[in-house]
Amino acid sequence: MFRAIGNEELGRGTLGHSLHMLLAEDPDFPSSTRSAVDELMRQSELDCAVRAIIIAVTSAQNPHDELEHVLRSHPALLESEWMCDIRATLREFGCFSLY
Repeated sequence: MFRAIGNEELGRGTLGHSLHMLLAEDPDFPSSTRSAVDELMRQSELDCAVRAIIIAVTSAQNPHDELEHVLRSHPALLESEWMCDIRATLREFGCFSLY
């Protein structure tokens, strides 16, 4: 599902927003999203993994910890400009939202 979403489709009323709302209903949402990131990174799909993380961080109870957990597992994600920006936003404001 994360492959179907482009970076421009991560705002309010977009396909990414719809996917986020569907995934948020999953009681295992945080761990299932981490599993998706693991698989996407194994397949060298950095952009898709970043989109998955963005959705996960937007919903996380502790977004900073969620992001740092994923970055420890996949330091290559720091190659993404998005990850650096999200990390800086979380450090400054303590939250991140696309909506």
